[in-house]
Amino acid sequence: MAIADILSALITKEGTLTGNPVAPFAYSSTAFANDDADGHSDYNVARENNIPTADPDVLDVNGTVLAKGFRSQASSLTRMLMNHFFGRASYNLNKTVEVMNSLLAGLSSALGANNGIATLDSSGKLSSSQIPGEIVTSVNGVSASNNTVDITGEDINVSSSSSTKVNTALATLQSNIEAEATARRSTDTTLQSDIDDLETADQTLQTNIDTVSANLASEVTKITSCFHVHSVTINTSDYTSSDANQYYYRVSLPFTMRDTNYSVLGFAGYNLKSGSSTTVTNPAVFEDVFYFNDLLVAVYEKGTNYITFVTPVPSSYSKIFLNFICIDNY
Repeated sequence: MAIADILSALITKEGTLTGNPVAPFAYSSTAFANDDADGHSDYNVARENNIPTADPDVLDVNGTVLAKGFRSQASSLTRMLMNHFFGRASYNLNKTVEVMNSLLAGLSSALGANNGIATLDSSGKLSSSQIPGEIVTSVNGVSASNNTVDITGEDINVSSSSSTKVNTALATLQSNIEAEATARRSTDTTLQSDIDDLETADQTLQTNIDTVSANLASEVTKITSCFHVHSVTINTSDYTSSDANQYYYRVSLPFTMRDTNYSVLGFAGYNLKSGSSTTVTNPAVFEDVFYFNDLLVAVYEKGTNYITFVTPVPSSYSKIFLNFICIDNY
């Protein structure tokens, strides 16, 4: 396959990647177009690029996590950590494809440029049209089939000294042609090696893109599937069991958790038996505990499809309202 054909095929592949970029995250199209790639230590909504640096303090994560990964469980991913990995992966991958595309286009354009090298025929020999006319003015036997000149006394009418000059000039020309051909073959070999390296790099880049895309899709699936929201109203008289003024209420979940190692976050409100109700404004949210005024509700037992709550219900309450989120600790 010719070098130009190889470059054309690579440019076609790069064009497909360029037309199917990774979606931007934490940066705008303006930042990408202006090569605004530097990370930042803070978040500024007015800035075109909000990709954080890889500093553990900026990402609000322990440096060991960055070096080793999560050992067992991770209850949450910080906002800056997600902005860094999603933003940096998207920006760097898209910018690498853009640079590779420009490089291949430049190589393709340079390959066809006029470089002053004489045109050779299919046999690698100099075409007769490339030989200066003054050298062969009196030569009758120029063969178009093999690009050779028959220099004999019958074919030329020149003096002995002129014949010597012609032979010397032809020998020098042939030597120059062979030197140029050798240099051209060396250049072609080097260029082919560079193209092979580019193809290898392109395959590695595509593999990396596929891996990162798969990892990102897996993380997004985990993140979006680990939050489950539920609200429930409990009649205080409908407790499952009680002991020592502690009342237990078992609530069925409309979803199934992966296991019982999950967190429950939420807040509570209540209705008084007199008929008045209390709503919660700006509640404090604690893990596995619901607290409001003199009402305290705690998680007693977690199942994959139920939660048992425990509370010392005052006699003045008729209903308890619980709004909570179950979060998988994967």
